[in-house]
Amino acid sequence: YSKSGCNKLIRIDYHGSKEVPTGTCNFILKSAGLKQGRNL
Repeated sequence: YSKSGCNKLIRIDYHGSKEVPTGTCNFILKSAGLKQGRNL
C-alpha cells in the first residue's frame, strides 16, 4: 500500500479476517521508518 507524500512502499500480507498482530504491525511501521499512531 502507498500513501501520497510517503516515498516508501509498505507491503501488508493478507491476514484473513483477523487483526494484524501488534508485534507485526510495529515491525512493519519501524521497518518503513514510520511513527506509530492512528493517523499515519
